[in-house]
Parts: sequence; structure tokens; C-alpha cells
Amino acid sequence: MGIPSGMKDGLHVSSLPSGTLQVLSVIDGRPGEPLEIGPSATGRVVGQFLGAAKTAHDRSGKILDDYTDAGSVTVIQVTSVGLGPCAIPGHAGLMIRAGEAEIGFAIDKATMRALGEALIERSS
Repeated sequence: MGIPSGMKDGLHVSSLPSGTLQVLSVIDGRPGEPLEIGPSATGRVVGQFLGAAKTAHDRSGKILDDYTDAGSVTVIQVTSVGLGPCAIPGHAGLMIRAGEAEIGFAIDKATMRALGEALIERSS
């Protein structure tokens, strides 16, 4: 599988006919060696990326703006969503599944309540 034309840097992920995923790193428009992973490993990979991004942000000291531009957010369709316990005190787990990939987010209970209220408001 090739990289999209015009892609200069980043990661390109494609679904293979075998039911696995191929990941290519792209640097200066050139693909690196392909990595093939199963769909169930995707949640762990995404979790590592998001965890590292959170740590990098915390270290930067930058202030995040409120969500105002939904167009800048990557959106995917999910297979299922659930709530569960969380090992972090004062937090609950928001579990999201996209196909076989699963990821959980620790969300403090006040934010979870605000999210629940927003979901109810937007569902009507």
C-alpha cells in the first residue's frame, strides 16, 4: 500500500485484505518499512500516542483553548461506548470500541457529569 500523494510527514495506516493493518511512517514524502498489526492492538498503540501527547503537553506548559473548532478534530465512527470503573481516584472510565480496537479514558467525575448532561442535551 502506498502513501497518499502530497503526504510529507506522519503516519499512514491502511486496512489490508488479510484483516490486519499496515502502518507506514512517512518522512520527507518517503515511506519507511511497513509495520503490520492486528486490529485489536490498535487501542494500545493509540493509547501510547495519546499518553505521550498528554505528557508532552503537560511538559510544555501551554494552555489549551476551549473546543471551538470541531473541524480540527479527527472523528471516527465507534462500534460501542461504555462506562466503567477506573483505578484513578475520583475518576470513571469512558470505554470506546472501534471494531476490535478498545481504548479507555480516565475522566474526573465532574467532567463526566458535564459530558453526560451535554449528551442528553444534544440527543433531543
